[in-house]
Amino acid sequence: MTHRIALFLASLAAAAVLAFGLAVTGLVPLGPSPSVDTVAATDPPPQPTVHVDTVYLTAPVPAQDVTVTRTAQSNGERDNEHEGRGDD
Repeated sequence: MTHRIALFLASLAAAAVLAFGLAVTGLVPLGPSPSVDTVAATDPPPQPTVHVDTVYLTAPVPAQDVTVTRTAQSNGERDNEHEGRGDD
């Protein structure tokens, strides 16, 4: 029973330390911050939107014919291919 009470008190202490740490770093607001009011009062005027009328692209590459010529070696000359030799 005393272990349960000790674990409960330790978890409350850990939660309090965590809440204090978050409040110090500003992740948990404790109240109205003065920076929010000054930022809202000094907002810059909105910028006008830009409309693009013409888009220039490069010309597509014309299709080309590619010819691949493969030359085959005789059976004994291929690297690491000795099927049927039986000398492995």
